[in-house]
Amino acid sequence: MLCNEYSFSDAEVFPSGFKVRQLGTVIGKQTLGYVIAVRSFQLIDGGLIRQAFTGMWEIDGTHLESLGAVPDIIVENSPKDELEGKDRQIEKAVEFLMDEIAKNPRNYDYRAPILPR
Repeated sequence: MLCNEYSFSDAEVFPSGFKVRQLGTVIGKQTLGYVIAVRSFQLIDGGLIRQAFTGMWEIDGTHLESLGAVPDIIVENSPKDELEGKDRQIEKAVEFLMDEIAKNPRNYDYRAPILPR
């Protein structure tokens, strides 16, 4: 799973839960920790205010706000990478997956027709 500093809110909660449940490897950069639920209220002058009403915690009680999701493999895109249109996080994820496939290949004929059950 990929996450980075541009991921926030549910995009921080999901990779954090993914990691805690040991569903796979999280790759990228630590998120910023903007993990808090808010609701909006309309003001009589037409304005709007937002109020936080709940936070998010890990199973062990660690509060995700201001911490965020911490990847297993940390990869940062530099400003130069971004200017050149490179994404080292995706490149690392593909490299990681290719290594995993090489270690644990599946013997499956993807060209075979799918038979009804």
